Amino acid sequence: MKIDSPKEPILENIVRESFLALGYSSPNPPVAALITDSKHQISAKAHTQRAGYNHAEREVYEIWEQDKKAKENITSGETNKHHLYVSLEPCSHFGRTAPCRDLILSKKPLSISVGSLDPNPLVSEKRNIQIYKDAGIEWQISKEIEEASKVFLEPFFTRIEKKRPKILLKSVVSREGNFASKEGRSLAISNSSSNQALSLLRAKVDCILVGPKTLRIDNPSLDFRIPQAIADTLTRIDSNHNLISNTSSGQIISSSSSEEAFSKSFGFWQRLIAYAKDSSIWKEHFNQFFFYQPKRAFVISESTDLNPNFSENQKKIQENLLIRIQEYSKMVHHQSDVDFSILPEVLFFVISESNRKSNNDFNEKLNELQGIPNSKFISIPNQNFAKTILSKLTELGVNLLLVEGGNLLYQEFYDVLESQDEILYIQSKDISISTGKAPLFADKLKNEIYREELDSDTWKVFKKE
Repeated sequence: MKIDSPKEPILENIVRESFLALGYSSPNPPVAALITDSKHQISAKAHTQRAGYNHAEREVYEIWEQDKKAKENITSGETNKHHLYVSLEPCSHFGRTAPCRDLILSKKPLSISVGSLDPNPLVSEKRNIQIYKDAGIEWQISKEIEEASKVFLEPFFTRIEKKRPKILLKSVVSREGNFASKEGRSLAISNSSSNQALSLLRAKVDCILVGPKTLRIDNPSLDFRIPQAIADTLTRIDSNHNLISNTSSGQIISSSSSEEAFSKSFGFWQRLIAYAKDSSIWKEHFNQFFFYQPKRAFVISESTDLNPNFSENQKKIQENLLIRIQEYSKMVHHQSDVDFSILPEVLFFVISESNRKSNNDFNEKLNELQGIPNSKFISIPNQNFAKTILSKLTELGVNLLLVEGGNLLYQEFYDVLESQDEILYIQSKDISISTGKAPLFADKLKNEIYREELDSDTWKVFKKE
């Protein structure tokens, strides 16, 4: 039996579910799965849940079987009259969950269309596609699904194949190309549309890293937050998933643009900007707020002067998350015990110094930082430390790393960029910093792969040449 190529609605939902899984399922890959009936009408869709919970295939079958129509099919003995679409080869090994392959064999779909084969040795070494065919299940590798999902799977592939995360190097600059004043202080440069997309970007990465000067001067939080304008409107959404303002006129301030996004391409940055305007995407992130929190990472040294409010700010973020997690545990699992594995780690990469034992001031700083819940301290060399950080983050299951600067990190991480890594360079047309600091890599940005105007900001994405 020849398997039909997946149609646009199937591919669009593969993209959407992949996007929802990104930043949520790590360290597992952000896999999307769909079930259609025998006429290829979508019956259920899902994505991989957080680590230790359902993979996409198991999740989509649970949703499908809970559906009223699916239950009617079960009673009429037609459970096998469906097709399965998955962005990544189903697992065939026992981990925290049972193999998805065995589940699929028991459900007997008419066909299974897979986007990519899994590079994880736990899967690839036990690969047996013939087992599906022997069970009467048609199998195919779908180039269309691969194209739709590869940008979301690439960070996982990078960690498995290259033993390091994919890197996004980000800088937001003024119209003159400066990201900070000459004193090193960062200023509000990006506009509200960019800020909305950048907030969503924080939910898509597994870790955000900043350097010692950024920590001292800006006191960054680095947590994922729902923009207030979005939070205020989430309860006021029309049937087309448009966000409605709180004004009496009911003006639409941003709208779902999935058709526009689909017509462009499957690129990550196109999707990020389009989905940042989509209330249904924000609602999913609002409902699963604490599962999308990235690890927050800071490079510090003996010379780092902590912002007076830094430790308390980080403690407050963790404590507020614990409250939300406890509320979630009571509501969903009817448990009073808190699942501390949900709480994101706060990582401090400490530049090694030979005389640290004699530096009482620095030891006091470390003691203060150790009071932050779920904080970890990792020593790194005082030069060429990017590879050490990448190695440690790989051990922690980080697939996608966002490096936000300043120039110490820009220099360190630009030097280790590889073909899969990207540089996000956002430039304002309105904000002026006539005398300031430009990113050290600015004059090397030649290989542009993406550009989009977002009101007064220009988004550009580059690869290292």
